[in-house]
Amino acid sequence: MDYKKWRKDVSRLLVEFVNQRSLSPNENCLGDENANTFDFGSANLTSKCLEQLTAFYSVCNGLKWTDVFNGYFLMPSCELGIVSDRYTPNRLKNADGSYSDVFMIGSKGGGELFVVKCETGEILMLAGGRFEDDHVYDDWDDRAKCVAPDFNDFMNILRSDLTAYVKENLSHKFITD
Repeated sequence: MDYKKWRKDVSRLLVEFVNQRSLSPNENCLGDENANTFDFGSANLTSKCLEQLTAFYSVCNGLKWTDVFNGYFLMPSCELGIVSDRYTPNRLKNADGSYSDVFMIGSKGGGELFVVKCETGEILMLAGGRFEDDHVYDDWDDRAKCVAPDFNDFMNILRSDLTAYVKENLSHKFITD
């Protein structure tokens, strides 16, 4: 995926959005273009996922879209991999009792978390407040939702959601629907 083009497309949409609604550009923005890359090697991610994350973070250090739908946030590279409190998951307890390693990359305004499932590279959305103990997200009723098969598809979905929101496309199915 060409993340320079993605960034250019999204930047144009954000300018249009901020201007049409008289919003603060600081609340709806992309991270620094000259992002520092993060050493994802310790995250135990698939090589395909590592390549995709590295490509994105080399041109965009996260994002903050406070006023888009219910809010979308991707962490800056300096926060990735940091387990800051008990509500930062690094493991997912599946409904069948098995465990999966996850890597948190962001959140949604409603409290949902975006994580990468380490062994597959899938992007999952986890409902807020379901921690069994420190850093283990308990998906006892199988509500974790796979929102994209990989990071590139996830970023295309976010761009699609932003486009629909800015263009007021009421028939669009958002990532959270």
